[in-house]
Amino acid sequence: MARYGACLAAQKQGELLILVDESSSLQDTDGKAARVQAAKYLVQTLGRYADRIQAKLDVASPVCESYVSEQDWSR
Repeated sequence: MARYGACLAAQKQGELLILVDESSSLQDTDGKAARVQAAKYLVQTLGRYADRIQAKLDVASPVCESYVSEQDWSR
């Protein structure tokens, strides 16, 4: 986060794309959705920093409702 913050401070603008795994395979390892809380914390922290240094920060976090398999993952 320090490197991104340094770039944000130097350029006075930044873009952040957050991708969060929503698959059911995470029920066992992240049943309480800590990854979502971590993403929120990241955005809040960077947002406060951007405000403090007067930088523009654009954040996108798409939500998927479905997916298309382009090819089989196993060989």
